[in-house]
Amino acid sequence: MPFLLAAILFGSTFSILFRLCQKWGIDRMQVIFFNYVTAALTSWASILWRTLSSAADLPAPGVGLPVTALLLAPVLGFLFMSSFIVNDHSVLRAGVGLTTASVRISLVVPVVLSWLVLGGPAPQWLPVGMLILAMVLIALSGGKTAGGRLSEGGALSLVLVFLCYGICDFLLKFTQHTVSSAGGSLDLLKAMIFLCAMVLSLIICLLRGSFRHCASEGDGAVRRPATDLRTVAAGVFLGLANMICTTLVLKALTLLPAGVFFPVYNIGIVTVVTLTGILAFKEPLRKAQIAGLALAVCAIIILFS
Repeated sequence: MPFLLAAILFGSTFSILFRLCQKWGIDRMQVIFFNYVTAALTSWASILWRTLSSAADLPAPGVGLPVTALLLAPVLGFLFMSSFIVNDHSVLRAGVGLTTASVRISLVVPVVLSWLVLGGPAPQWLPVGMLILAMVLIALSGGKTAGGRLSEGGALSLVLVFLCYGICDFLLKFTQHTVSSAGGSLDLLKAMIFLCAMVLSLIICLLRGSFRHCASEGDGAVRRPATDLRTVAAGVFLGLANMICTTLVLKALTLLPAGVFFPVYNIGIVTVVTLTGILAFKEPLRKAQIAGLALAVCAIIILFS
């Protein structure tokens, strides 16, 4: 339980930080890159420190991981990075409420696929259905465009968020299951995923010219460097939160079945983000959101009863 609660707290920082970056005009793609630089360096440094402190030889990058995990690490790195990108675009086009709800509704994918593919216990359909209904209530009460309807771009971004996060969560569980069954190192798996995500995000930043162009505001009278201290600081903070959250998720998945972990983890993040929106950003809490949160609490009680 402590690992699950800590994962919820750190997992909630992503949407909040992206919202702040949008408000402050920070290049979010650079933040994503510096996030993975931080996460990768910290992960590999941790492996190096433990190896040297135990007077053992530093393992080669592939030692301790089965072939399947080595092949899936770049895929997970791509999905990790893509999740941040589509999340950022969805917040711009559909709002924080709808985006966060879509991310959490994606729990259907890992819960069902873990049951079908990994042969895990069947999900508790009643509380899972209640959680999905809670997400629908929250999504329907989310912010809309000035015309009262969600734009096509906003709807598409929500679908991409749903698919990207759902597939990423399942592959993370599948890879963790593969590595644990083979007696491999979850720390090495995490470091490989972050390294792949860092390289891919660097390629995108270079293609965009993020590090050589200057960003301008308004008519160009005010200019600032393409990379500044705020961008690096936001990326470092996100990287540390990302690394800690991933570590906690991997640990919690070894202690809890996917049918319990993913519903509670997802609705917990929605609750934290919603409360943060009310207290920090002065966002009103709609009646449907209150009903959704109440329904979620009831579902969590059933899950642990």
